[in-house]
Amino acid sequence: MTLVVEEGPPTRISEIEPQGEVGIPAYEMLEAVQVKPGDVLDMTRLEHGLEELRALYRRERFFNASVGAPEIHASGASARVLVPVAAGPRYELS
Repeated sequence: MTLVVEEGPPTRISEIEPQGEVGIPAYEMLEAVQVKPGDVLDMTRLEHGLEELRALYRRERFFNASVGAPEIHASGASARVLVPVAAGPRYELS
């Protein structure tokens, strides 16, 4: 038996959308994630970006922030990425 696999076009990110209580400007959040619309969907790179986003929340004093696993909605060769976020309170240090 021979199994032939034909690779199709790569899945590209069409949109990255934060979901929930973000607490910081969306553009800062998207810069931290380091992936953008048009990029090839690379789950390893996306997870690294989400770690960077978690670090941004800590730097911005959202110590209870939660960044969940992304929801990927693929359609053909494009994917919409939804990122669940619960920023929680921003702590003031004095």
